[in-house]
Amino acid sequence: MDRRSFLHTVGAAGLGAATLENTQTITAQETRDNRKVVTIDNIGTESPSSPIAPDDGFADLSWLEEGPLVVVRVTNLDAAGEGSFKWACEVGYDELDAEDVGRRLIVFEVGGVIDLENTDIQAERTNIYVAGQTAPSPGITLIRADSPGLEFDEENQFVQHIRSRPGDEIDGPSDSMVVGDNGFNVCFDHCSVSWGSEESMSVNASEHSEDITFSNNLIAEGLFDSPAHGSDNQRAYGSLVGNGADRTAILGNLYAHTWSRNPRLKGGTEATVANNVWYNFERGMRIGDDVDEPTFVNVVGNHYRTGPDADTDRPLIYTNHDENDPTIYLHTSNNVSDDGYTLVEPDAPWEIESEPIEEYWPENFTPIDDDPYDQVRSHAGARPADKTDTDERILADVENRTGTIIDSQDDVGGYPELESTTRDLEVPDGDVTDWLVQHTRAVELGEAPPGEGGSRPPEIGGTQPTDPNGDGAYTDLTGDGQTTHDDVTVFFEHLEDEGVQNNPEAFDFAENDEVGFADVVALLRQV
Repeated sequence: MDRRSFLHTVGAAGLGAATLENTQTITAQETRDNRKVVTIDNIGTESPSSPIAPDDGFADLSWLEEGPLVVVRVTNLDAAGEGSFKWACEVGYDELDAEDVGRRLIVFEVGGVIDLENTDIQAERTNIYVAGQTAPSPGITLIRADSPGLEFDEENQFVQHIRSRPGDEIDGPSDSMVVGDNGFNVCFDHCSVSWGSEESMSVNASEHSEDITFSNNLIAEGLFDSPAHGSDNQRAYGSLVGNGADRTAILGNLYAHTWSRNPRLKGGTEATVANNVWYNFERGMRIGDDVDEPTFVNVVGNHYRTGPDADTDRPLIYTNHDENDPTIYLHTSNNVSDDGYTLVEPDAPWEIESEPIEEYWPENFTPIDDDPYDQVRSHAGARPADKTDTDERILADVENRTGTIIDSQDDVGGYPELESTTRDLEVPDGDVTDWLVQHTRAVELGEAPPGEGGSRPPEIGGTQPTDPNGDGAYTDLTGDGQTTHDDVTVFFEHLEDEGVQNNPEAFDFAENDEVGFADVVALLRQV
């Protein structure tokens, strides 16, 4: 029987749909030793849901491989104090008895909302990897962070899978997530930021900042006319890159409902802005124009999408050249926009480059060949396979061209109320690369985290199966995060492959302790 006949025959038998339930149990552990030391090998190449990896930008993540890291566990959702996220970011290596190590891996045994209660987090320690993917569902969401917000302000800092939503119940304007004046070699990857009353995700105005990457983030809903601004209103900004910041890469991010600074690249900056999606903005990318230093920018393969607040009369890329006489070297190619937009301001003093400006193009980065919209919309944000209602709503706005620029988080339901969860983390001895990758695949692709559903099977038919429900059943044979008829077809065609037959814990869908035709039927029941 060929695959088409098989699907027709079994489908005609009236098989009902079935849904797998995730029944994992997570428990609390009260005390942990923060002196455990581990190693990491090449984690920067891993972004399983996206063609853009964290080390595709200018930030060099090889420092993770250069020596051991001390494991620092976040064990509560408090605003401050030992075991809090703030403590994990700010505590000195001497207090961790790890001065000889000098690198830290921050992991999470809790999930839920961290209310910073009008305080901030300033990570002024070198060599920090914040592995938000290790938190149990619903992950980590920060709220009410006062200025400067969540700031990373040192050398070698890597942040993944965190949400930051300051809102307006704070004393002054705050960015959602920011690289500080001394930030060097910093990467923000797969984070969700919203409700910033200044910028949403930015590089502070300093010539000390260099080698920065923003990749795969969901950057949305800056606050336009908010009391957090004081008397100086009209913000809802996307991203600012400050004067003279060297080598900033903005890759594969989704911006939604950000009124202006999409992004603003101030004078003397060097940047590549590629494969991003912008939806429902009024002002696009402003370049240079405030200092005399030359500015170098590559703008490649971005998608610009109109919404209710869009102003298509404005060019997408512009400069305020009335202020001075800036020198701006600009390359643009393969950008996609809705009808009505002009890409580049026609009368500005650009030095247009026909090819990408190689010196300011990340050497590891290969842009997406086609329109990036579908790719970016599916993978942007903190936990693509474990979204909160806020991210779901924003992504629906982008798809349906709905929503608007807001003044307050209260315009869209207020601060999130998420379940507080705990989970013991058994951090392996030695190299933790595979362990971290499995956690990453859990939040990006929906596979089971370590210890909750068995090990990952090999590629089947040229694609890597995933576990959409986190229960150990790898029902997504095509690797797209869903279980469809295509998965049944692939499973049927490769039923006798060694990779299938040798992994019954992954493919025993019929739960009869073997892999056979009954499992094909059981898989079809789930479609």
